[in-house]
Amino acid sequence: MNGKEFFDYFESVTTAKDSFLDKALELQTSKNLKRAPAKRYNETIVAQQADKLWAELVGNLYNNIKNQLKNSDKKSAWTELLDNDDVVEQLDDSIAEINLNETQN
Repeated sequence: MNGKEFFDYFESVTTAKDSFLDKALELQTSKNLKRAPAKRYNETIVAQQADKLWAELVGNLYNNIKNQLKNSDKKSAWTELLDNDDVVEQLDDSIAEINLNETQN
């Protein structure tokens, strides 16, 4: 499974995306308000920055799982790992517990 396939699959099975994006948007909005007024981003760019954090998170998950599967490209191996043993549920719980604050990044 390549990164794009994983991203699409993970987004279809996760329940944590909206919660994470809310936190990421709050973080990015807070950062934006600290910029000089003339240098502040518009709402679209702030939302894109939050989406970028989500993409980075999913990319890191992809790399970690890829290492566990010893670089298997078989989609069935990937989906089997995620579907078994409540892996997605555990990932959702972990993502929900992520504390985004301004000391990160």
